[in-house]
Amino acid sequence: MVERWFRDLSTKRLKRASFASVPELIAAIDDYIANHNEDPKPFVWTKAADEIIAKVKRGRVALEQERRQLMDAPLESDIELPERPVEQPTFAF
Repeated sequence: MVERWFRDLSTKRLKRASFASVPELIAAIDDYIANHNEDPKPFVWTKAADEIIAKVKRGRVALEQERRQLMDAPLESDIELPERPVEQPTFAF
């Protein structure tokens, strides 16, 4: 939930702003906090814990499959490249 609050601070107040000094940045953050606290809204989970855990498990399976594919892929040094003729430089004197 803390990450979500900082995301909102970043996107709603800081993202497209520019600040000439650190005190100006601090004032903008303080202003955002004051406005946010005037009408606070509780965080409401929209997913059940089982759904979140299932999604995490699916992600771990996908990452493991990707890792295995990368581990089975040949290394660049294992790939045979066709021979290219080496051109001799010409020098004009």
